Amino acid sequence: MASASGNRVLADLYESFTVIIRDFFAKRAPSGISHFAMSHYLHQALFEAINNRNADAAREIITTILNNNH
Repeated sequence: MASASGNRVLADLYESFTVIIRDFFAKRAPSGISHFAMSHYLHQALFEAINNRNADAAREIITTILNNNH
């Protein structure tokens, strides 16, 4: 998603922190990565919205993700 945003700094940052982020999700709750995987469709939709430069859809999807702690 960071690459799709066109923000190279953000993309480099996320690339550097992938292991740390994955570890965070694995440790944050007993459901860990499986909980994140259940919401994969939202993250995929967010990627597509960003890639298609659809700011309204991206905003709606990220709001759903944040409000549901995915």
